[in-house]
Amino acid sequence: MGYENVVVFPQGDEYWADQGYKLWTIEDITEPDEAEVAEAEEAAEPSDIKEGEFPGSIDEDFFVELMETDPGSIRLIDVRDEDEFSRGHLPQAERMNVDEIRANMDEFDDEKPIVLICATGARSGEAYFTFQDQRPELDVYYLDANVSYGEDGSFEIE
Repeated sequence: MGYENVVVFPQGDEYWADQGYKLWTIEDITEPDEAEVAEAEEAAEPSDIKEGEFPGSIDEDFFVELMETDPGSIRLIDVRDEDEFSRGHLPQAERMNVDEIRANMDEFDDEKPIVLICATGARSGEAYFTFQDQRPELDVYYLDANVSYGEDGSFEIE
């Protein structure tokens, strides 16, 4: 899936939380609490992007239509590694993995909605939650789908 430098944190979740670090669980992405909802409503102006099943996800059919009709209306970021990207990617996508996004977080603006893509939705989801943690005022979405990319710039959602 492209993850690197993965380790087990031996002290566990409780110690991690005591240090002030954020824990992400399935509940965090399926049932936002009232404070998060209020913060999101105060954040960016809502875009015309149709949301998918999970908070922050973009609807798959809407994404396909958007790529066919108006791909320039979004900032498309492919979070896959260079090797995967070089084997096939959408022509309008810029490649930036999650670590690079973190390192350049201050350089993102609210000019266009940001849509994050990868091969399965896992890394784009991770990048989405990085934005939510560090820049919640931005209008960011991720494609939660298995996607294959052709060398010719085509793609298929499986």
